[in-house]
Amino acid sequence: MRFLLCIFLATLPLAAQTYDEVLALTKQGIIAYNQKRLSESRQMLANALDFDSTWRPTVLHHGKAYADLLIAELHIRNTVKLIAFEKFENAERELDEAEATFPGHLRIPELRELLLKKRADNTKQILLKMPEAKRKAYEEQMQKAQAAMDASKYAEAMHFYSGALKIAPDSLDAKMGYAEAERLLNQEDGDQKVAGLFRQAEKHEKDRRFAQAVSVYDKILRIEPRNSQAIERRAALIDFMQQQLGKGERKNLAKEYLLSGNEAFRKTDYNLAIEHYRVGQALDPKLANWDELIKKAMAAKKAQEENLYTDRLKELERRYQSAMLQLLLENYPAAIEDLEVVISIATQFKQDETKKHAEQLLQRAKEAMLRQDDEFITRDSPYFNFVQSLTSLGMTSYKNRDCIATQQHFGAIVEIFPKNRISNQYILSCTIILNPERKDGIIQDLIDTIYRTKDTNAYEARRFFEILKFIDPKNPVIPQLERELAEKTQLLKKSVQPAEFLEALYKKALLLSQSDPEAALQVLRQLLAEDPDNAKARALFARIEGRINRAKWAESDIPIAPRAMKAYADGIVYYNTGQLAEARASFALALELAPNFDRAVVALKKCDSYAKGAKF
Repeated sequence: MRFLLCIFLATLPLAAQTYDEVLALTKQGIIAYNQKRLSESRQMLANALDFDSTWRPTVLHHGKAYADLLIAELHIRNTVKLIAFEKFENAERELDEAEATFPGHLRIPELRELLLKKRADNTKQILLKMPEAKRKAYEEQMQKAQAAMDASKYAEAMHFYSGALKIAPDSLDAKMGYAEAERLLNQEDGDQKVAGLFRQAEKHEKDRRFAQAVSVYDKILRIEPRNSQAIERRAALIDFMQQQLGKGERKNLAKEYLLSGNEAFRKTDYNLAIEHYRVGQALDPKLANWDELIKKAMAAKKAQEENLYTDRLKELERRYQSAMLQLLLENYPAAIEDLEVVISIATQFKQDETKKHAEQLLQRAKEAMLRQDDEFITRDSPYFNFVQSLTSLGMTSYKNRDCIATQQHFGAIVEIFPKNRISNQYILSCTIILNPERKDGIIQDLIDTIYRTKDTNAYEARRFFEILKFIDPKNPVIPQLERELAEKTQLLKKSVQPAEFLEALYKKALLLSQSDPEAALQVLRQLLAEDPDNAKARALFARIEGRINRAKWAESDIPIAPRAMKAYADGIVYYNTGQLAEARASFALALELAPNFDRAVVALKKCDSYAKGAKF
């Protein structure tokens, strides 16, 4: 027994020495790998594996080094094949990839030299076939491009290489020079972006926002997948975060949420304040009087909602009346803008019938604007100046009784805008002046067209009617047609009931609005059936409708289950310590317990996008 114990004790220093040697070789191998000295790295790690083939870091990095060596070798072989097939641009790209993977590969300088020689040979052949003038122009562009490259003006170099390619499209030298300038320009932009991202990551680390810092390092690695500094910092942060989950971390997070909740309250962002207080309460219930803070924020939120509702309702009334006026003035773009605001407010406060009526008016206004564009070319049209200048020339020719010139000017407009009313009326007028015997036939055709289309397309009939009024203003059918078309094309319908009757209905609804809102809505529906565009009645309807639907639009009345809030708080802790799977599960549970928990939806999406971004 004593003999066996002596043997065991004798082997201990040897085992310790072996472990130290494996550790030293592995460390040196990893350093060499990060510096892209792949051959040395693989050799050192292989030596370490000879001592201990089970040490995980050694096995892992040996596999990485060997895989990178194989990738570099594959790129080298592809480069050789592409040079043989005279696909020099592709060969250059493959060689760049090989150099990025393993800069110390022995064949890279040799192949780079071969590519330069091929480029020079190609340039010589192209120059021999060129006339003297073109050759000089090509050489001048290439010299300027080289000077720009030497001065690191890559955008300028791309411009000169492009000029050289216009002279000699097959020039390999110009093509590869352009590609190199473009690569360097992108690299320059990428370097600036990476430097900015590193500064951002450092700031997050100082603020102890470790998950955000890891996310920024992921962005850096998507730009530069082999950036060793980002790889090391990211790994260190994830390791640190996973060690921080505990009672102290929950308390620190609760303090942060208390401070941010107070700040949000100060800035009157009560939704955010309530959310942060609830999360803080779930993290550490004893840190503060959370219930009192939440109650105070809820009261402030409710008051804010009431004020917001009143202000937005005033805005709805003002915009609605403005839209009515703009529609009467046929200023359809302004009417559309006002109606879109009305729809937005009605949607926010669940005023469904108001929203439906505004949408109907909006559709009518858009259709009217399209007709107006077809007939008159508004200032918003890119053709406005073109049409205005031709219209001015046409009217001047018409005043001078030069009908041929008039038809030419207005004919150019009609080619692009066939329904342009002014152009058509002047063209027909000139046709009658040049051919007086055709006047009766043209007028009769217009009248027949008006009668034929007034029941199916009243607006088209109206266009023909306006042309008729211009050509033959004293025609006896005009007054009757005007009355009929006015009824059919009036955008805002007028009530046939007397104003006193409508006013009485409005006052009745106003009295009922306090005691019986549903009855008040019925009275207003009767009034609006008689006069659909009564802005005053429509505003009162919106006000009562919003009050009845208050429970739907008032966010402060929507409770969140305590279990859901606790699950959400756990998810925040997991997220901040880099445990994405657990964070996602907690956020999903919170959403399952409270389907109206919007913050949990946002957190879940953020967790998913972060997980995807981590796969660099």
